Amino acid sequence: MLLCLALLLLLPVAAWGSGETGKRTDDDGSASHTVRDMLGRQVTVPQEIRRIATVNVDAFRMLLHLQVQDRIVGIPSDMFGSRISRNPTLEALAFDRLEDTPRVGGGQPGSEIHLEKVLATDPDLFILWSFSHRGDPSALAQQADRIQEKLGLPVIALNTLGADPDAGKAQATLTRAYRLLGRLVQREERAQRILARYEATVERVQERIRDLPAPRIYLAHRKNILQTVPFYLPVAHLGLENVAAQGGGGYHAEISVEQLIYWAPEHIFLHTPSRVGRVERDALTQDPTLRHVPAVAEGRIHRFKGTYMGWDPATGLVDLLHMAGALFPEAMADMDIPGESEAILRYFYGEKGLYGYLARQSGLKAPPRP
Repeated sequence: MLLCLALLLLLPVAAWGSGETGKRTDDDGSASHTVRDMLGRQVTVPQEIRRIATVNVDAFRMLLHLQVQDRIVGIPSDMFGSRISRNPTLEALAFDRLEDTPRVGGGQPGSEIHLEKVLATDPDLFILWSFSHRGDPSALAQQADRIQEKLGLPVIALNTLGADPDAGKAQATLTRAYRLLGRLVQREERAQRILARYEATVERVQERIRDLPAPRIYLAHRKNILQTVPFYLPVAHLGLENVAAQGGGGYHAEISVEQLIYWAPEHIFLHTPSRVGRVERDALTQDPTLRHVPAVAEGRIHRFKGTYMGWDPATGLVDLLHMAGALFPEAMADMDIPGESEAILRYFYGEKGLYGYLARQSGLKAPPRP
């Protein structure tokens, strides 16, 4: 699957993935074109987009990845000082106009949008979410249409990860999002390089662990050990058996201790987007009710950053490296995982030192090198 996607990256951008359906010249002489957003909506947008407001953290980080941060005039409100953490998110650290740019609401999919603040930024484009755990696509499309009518300016919906727990569909969603936004801001080549970098990193790790037995793992949500994370794309890339996917209860589903003992995961990964509100490792190893879980009995408990107000493929690659290092230490022994992680984040964000911050916030620990 990844090889096929990598080959598709070599096709001309106009031939696929851009969502473009037509071009025209408006009465005032300005050029515009029509694109299809990730809710299937046909939206006419200016050919030259110079001012962008968004309440979508996925879109915000993607604009940084595409190196058009100078065009951002309105930003999500909850990238710093959120209900989850008082610390800024990684992408907020990489935005040098953080304190000077108006906050227009949002952050999490489905959170409040301040339309008057959006209008005050005088944007050429406003970006919403195309995904919510509580909303179906048709309802979200209708909401986007209503907001577009109220604002009187183009509204595009996109996200890097959807609701479908399928690796192929998740990868296709990621690809489509970067292609769409790259086309909108005329950074198609940069979008292609980002996707190629993602694919190449995944394939390099997959080649190292090819034919190795896949351990049984359990992904726990940040709130407590008994809330599950049934799907995470880096786990699918590694071909792991995530026992949380067997529950059938969806994201954040509650399970019993007995169920976790029955599943008998060999490793547990704790969702840790920040240092606030996370499950403490010592609380698990000292809990007598969990002593029959192999991962707890053997102390094989790790952390991963995971999703947080959408999903960042850059930190996803960092998670991929750390998970591979924890599960396949011999195959990954000669890789400098912290160094590789720093290089990934610098490539996506253009800033030094982001890995150290992420590692502290998410408790990431690479295995010692030989």
